[in-house]
Amino acid sequence: MNETDAIQITQNIAKSLHEVQTAKNPGGILLFIPCHNQRKHGLAILKVEREEGVRIQQNVTEQGKTTFNAQHIKDLLLTSKTKLFKIVLFYQKDDAIIGFVCDQQQGVIGNREVADFFLTDFLGCKLKEEPHVSTKKFFEAATQFINGETLTDSEKLDVRTHLISELTNNLPTVNIQAFAQRALPSGKTQIFMDAMAMNNIPTSFSKNTELIADKIKKVKYELECGIKITGTEDAVKNNMNIESCEDGKTKFELVDRIRKVE
Repeated sequence: MNETDAIQITQNIAKSLHEVQTAKNPGGILLFIPCHNQRKHGLAILKVEREEGVRIQQNVTEQGKTTFNAQHIKDLLLTSKTKLFKIVLFYQKDDAIIGFVCDQQQGVIGNREVADFFLTDFLGCKLKEEPHVSTKKFFEAATQFINGETLTDSEKLDVRTHLISELTNNLPTVNIQAFAQRALPSGKTQIFMDAMAMNNIPTSFSKNTELIADKIKKVKYELECGIKITGTEDAVKNNMNIESCEDGKTKFELVDRIRKVE
């Protein structure tokens, strides 16, 4: 790429950002900085504050007198006080383009750490989900499916058991298709896959149960009559007998001592 082409391309990129950003965002200057190390090459795009200042240069005349030359500079960049509004770094890894982005103007409000216009409209990207977020979304979407009208009582119990097993085993990833084929009754796999797609669950993701650790330790059965049974998975498994009846209902049998009545 020659210098003329590079100038034209960067001008077009700056115009694109100007067109999509909202009026509340202050203007600035875009910097394009090629980056590289011994193994990777990348490009950093910085939106920085436009500053002005005065540079003082001290001189000594032939007579030994000290003079100062003051020069007004309209475009100061990357000083110690320069506001770095937004920065993104792209680099290539194998056949994929990886990006890291930081938006100092947006702040951290919930999950909106990057302005939508900058991430989507300008960069044409979307945030990569962290494993603990994907795992939580999958758990909630799968639980919602289990509690829907698609499964019978006995199927709900069976799929719930498979779900907890999937989230607590030693495998580092969750494969939605493999889970559905293993856990869902015949003929209901695709319905489950469609439900996951509607909830934007990735087909495969790294597993991290940090956000749902307390939820997967306990199970709660809420019956149509209003009775609720809550306990840890192990307590329910070891102390309660659950059977499916011919009329589609479920029989719960528990024999234990009463510790407290409220």
